Amino acid sequence: MIIQIPKTQRSSWLRLFERSHVLRDFPVEPRHRSLDGIRILIVEDHSDIRLLAARFLAERGAQVFTARDAFEGLMSLRAVHPDLVVTDIRMPSRTGLDLLMDIRNLSTDDGGGVPVIAITAYVLDPEIIDADFQGILRKPFTPDQLLNAVERAI
Repeated sequence: MIIQIPKTQRSSWLRLFERSHVLRDFPVEPRHRSLDGIRILIVEDHSDIRLLAARFLAERGAQVFTARDAFEGLMSLRAVHPDLVVTDIRMPSRTGLDLLMDIRNLSTDDGGGVPVIAITAYVLDPEIIDADFQGILRKPFTPDQLLNAVERAI
C-alpha cells in the first residue's frame, strides 16, 4: 500500500519528515493485519500529523475520530468509545499525560481501560516512560511504526 499526500496539504513538519526519510510515498509492509472495525481516536494539536495519521489508519480499515486537544479528546472518548487512543504529549493547555490521567479516572464502562499510545517529538522523560501508556512513538514516525504500535496496543 502506498500513501500519497498532495503537495498542497504538506506542512513544513511534513516536508521535514519527508526529507528526513527521503520519501514522498510510504510503502507499508504487507504483514500488517486489517484494522477493520477498530475505532481509533487521534488527539493531536498539529493538523498535518492528525490528518496524516487519520488518513493512513482509515485506509487500513479503522474508523478514525480526531480531536485537536486533550479537552476535545476526552469529550470524543466519552461520545465514541474508541478501542484505542493515540495522543500527542505536548499540547496547549493540557498535555497527553493529563488526558491519560483523565481517561484512567473514568470507569471501565466509560472508557477508563482503553489502551493509549503516546506520540512525542521530545526527549522521553521518566514521567512519560512510567505512565500507563501502551506504546510510545517518537516523531517523526513512519506509517509502519504507527501500525506496529497500534497492533501491539489492541
